[in-house]
Amino acid sequence: MEVALIKSDQKIEVELGCRKLTTAQVVVGIAHQLNTPIGNCLVGGSYISDETNTMLNNFNNKKISEKSLQGYLNNMVNISNSICTSLCSASDLIKKLKLLSLNEHLEDKKKFNIKELILSNVITKRLTSEHPLIDFKLTVPINLTVVSYSNAFCLTLTHLIENSITHAFEDTNKGLIEITISTTEQSLLMKYQDNGKGVEQQILDKMFTPFYTSKMAKKQGLGLSILHTLIHHKLHGELNYSSELGKGLTINIIIPLSELGVTSEYHLNVVNYDF
Repeated sequence: MEVALIKSDQKIEVELGCRKLTTAQVVVGIAHQLNTPIGNCLVGGSYISDETNTMLNNFNNKKISEKSLQGYLNNMVNISNSICTSLCSASDLIKKLKLLSLNEHLEDKKKFNIKELILSNVITKRLTSEHPLIDFKLTVPINLTVVSYSNAFCLTLTHLIENSITHAFEDTNKGLIEITISTTEQSLLMKYQDNGKGVEQQILDKMFTPFYTSKMAKKQGLGLSILHTLIHHKLHGELNYSSELGKGLTINIIIPLSELGVTSEYHLNVVNYDF
């Protein structure tokens, strides 16, 4: 009994250590991401202050020419646009950070057909037209209706697609994304695959950590960490993943049928869609 308690305490210590490390990485990531736009705003604001004081002094001394006034106004427009761009960047990051909280995913469960949801909100005409070199394949039961969080479903697949477009196909802008929906006696399975450049194991183990960066993932982001929040804490599911360099990425999402209002006796007719 004493040995078991010691092992339990050691497990808790390891978990707490991992959480502290992840929290530290998030804090560093937030600081790094916000540093650039805030720094740009400070520089821009300081420049506006200095130039305006100079212009005001010239105005008081009646030394303003039409050329100097025009130059000042042009500079103010350019600096103001730069500040607005930086503020929008910071605002977008804050919105994404809020998505890490379950409080930002408040919605009521509702009944919906998974095939219709994906075709209407995920693999849309706009998506396929914006990425004509990427092929999309969807295999899904025609009549699978569930009672769950439709927005969480959409966000999950949207984040996966965005991740593939941003990282897996960044060198070629060409590839294949496959989404396969199926069921077992107890679970709904969502299998997501791309045939992109793949992910190193070292990166694969950390890709759900907010702001994790690598040579292969030049952009820092929150997409997959938001995905982790949605699947584990909103949909009460699990996920596993695998990848090899040059062989793409596979992510399997498993959600208990009991969470979806679906019984194991549910009969499904599967249909394939190619885009």
